[in-house]
Amino acid sequence: MPVMSTLVTGFDHPAVEAISAINSALDALADARLWSLPTEQLGQLVIEVERVARRLDAARVVLTAQADVAGVAEHEAASAFPAWLRAVADVPIGTTKARLALHRELGSRPTATTAFIMGDISLDAASAVCTALHKLPPAVPAALTGEVEQLLVEVARDEGTRAVVQ
Repeated sequence: MPVMSTLVTGFDHPAVEAISAINSALDALADARLWSLPTEQLGQLVIEVERVARRLDAARVVLTAQADVAGVAEHEAASAFPAWLRAVADVPIGTTKARLALHRELGSRPTATTAFIMGDISLDAASAVCTALHKLPPAVPAALTGEVEQLLVEVARDEGTRAVVQ
């Protein structure tokens, strides 16, 4: 099922090149002798891997939504995109539906979107910010929504998802 642009033009799309580079970097990480790292540097590396994982979660949300809109399921003769992704990548249908819902929510949340894409907040925190904003009373002026979003993102970044949910 290769869908690489090199088949037609000899040019790899930047997204294809990025995934290839990520896979190569992960191979290098797997081959690294982590035991030789000083404790402080190992701790920093763990934190950075968590940030990268959050960025990958954001990429999965974006790619999932784009693949759904592009009609990958129809192209592959599947009943629906979540069912196709479950069949080919063992992603639970509920997970795919949650990613699609989060992508829709983030469409009107630029601050949360940027923080999620940059790895500043997690998928759960991005969802929590969107849920909290959705639950704002109708009396809150629309002009304040951006400020509330900024505050919630800062809370998520500094204190974690649980602080947003409380």
